[in-house]
Amino acid sequence: MFLALREIRHEKLRYSLIVTLILFISYLVFILNGLATGLSDLNKSAITQWQASKILLDKDAEGRLTQSFLDSDDQKKVSGQGTAISQYSTLVKNSHADKTNAQILAIKSDGFIYKNIKIISGHRFTGNNTATVSDELKKSGFKIGDEITIANSDAKLKIVGFTSNASLNVAPVIYTSFQTLKKINQAPVNALVFNKKITGDAHFKNSKLYTINSFIEKLPGYQAQQLTFKL
Repeated sequence: MFLALREIRHEKLRYSLIVTLILFISYLVFILNGLATGLSDLNKSAITQWQASKILLDKDAEGRLTQSFLDSDDQKKVSGQGTAISQYSTLVKNSHADKTNAQILAIKSDGFIYKNIKIISGHRFTGNNTATVSDELKKSGFKIGDEITIANSDAKLKIVGFTSNASLNVAPVIYTSFQTLKKINQAPVNALVFNKKITGDAHFKNSKLYTINSFIEKLPGYQAQQLTFKL
């Protein structure tokens, strides 16, 4: 120990460089960890807000919400237990020509997802052609009262409220009704989301039940991003 301390005092420059290198590596690890956490939240923050436990998807969709077209017979087996959801990815803009990519999610106003939307200003959508949107859209110039124009569609959605930290697949979420989304897209039921234990016949012919954590792991690019940063 005595010799080591003498060596450090004698070679101050060398050991100062070693300590500096260690500090830089520690800072790099800290930045990468923060970046991984941030990207993770951008992918799943809306899903976390749902406070759900399981999700039922088409068994051939490989856990992807947009690829899922839920079988009507399987829906009937759990009728009244879950809340339906439909996803549509698109480009949106307001009257000021501000544009951004967004994920439009159709949900039912009597379901638990609707009730779990955290409102920071305005209110939840209450009728057709209205929407509650992520506050991320504020950064792109969107505000309450704006009419959102959907790419390749004549439909317009009026912003009636903002919700906090709602993003999916690194894009802000726009919540609206199924009736509204049907004007833009056919709006099939992509999934049923559950926040309680499923009762009755849970044997599905054309569908597969995932835990919410498993569903998040299968989000496009999510696992690859996390593995890269962790490595």
